[in-house]
Parts: sequence; structure tokens; C-alpha cells
Amino acid sequence: MDNFELAMTGVRVASKILQIKTPEVRFFNNKTLDKKGINAIFKKEDYIIAFSETWIEGVKNNMEIMITCFHESRHAFQYQVINGDYMGTETVDKDTIDMWNVEE
Repeated sequence: MDNFELAMTGVRVASKILQIKTPEVRFFNNKTLDKKGINAIFKKEDYIIAFSETWIEGVKNNMEIMITCFHESRHAFQYQVINGDYMGTETVDKDTIDMWNVEE
């Protein structure tokens, strides 16, 4: 499995654990984001997780990709909870949801 396939699989696994709809996975080339060290982002408007192709191609440790998959999937989880779309079994208290709203 190459790094691109691992990223797609990682998002599917993280989404299943978090009990959320799996975000679409895309890849981007953006020198500005690469210079800022941004290797992946969750775009709530499109409900996608996008990974930097430059970063994906250079990762030597699969764990780095999996950590990023879970991190970005957590943002998707937060987005679903904030919008009342979350249908899983986890409960999140109102104070936490309010804090997530401020951070968004």
C-alpha cells in the first residue's frame, strides 16, 4: 500500500471509530501551505480532508500519516457535533461544543 492509499484507508478507519460519515479524501499541491508546514486540512465547506502531495510523497513513517488521518478526522467529528449532524454514540457536553464553536 502506498502513502496515498494509506491516507485514504486511515481516514476511513478513523471515521468508523469516530462514528462519522467518511470525508472525501483529496490531495493538493500548494507551495504556500507546504512552506507553512501544513500537511493536511479538513475543509468543512466541502466535507473533505485534503493532504499535501509533497508531504505524502516524502513521508517515510506510516504512523505519521495515520496520526494525521485521525487528527483531521477529529475535526470532521467536531464539525458534525457542532452542526447537530453527529449520529454516533459519543456524547459531548455543551461547554465543549461551545468551545469548539469559538475555535472554529
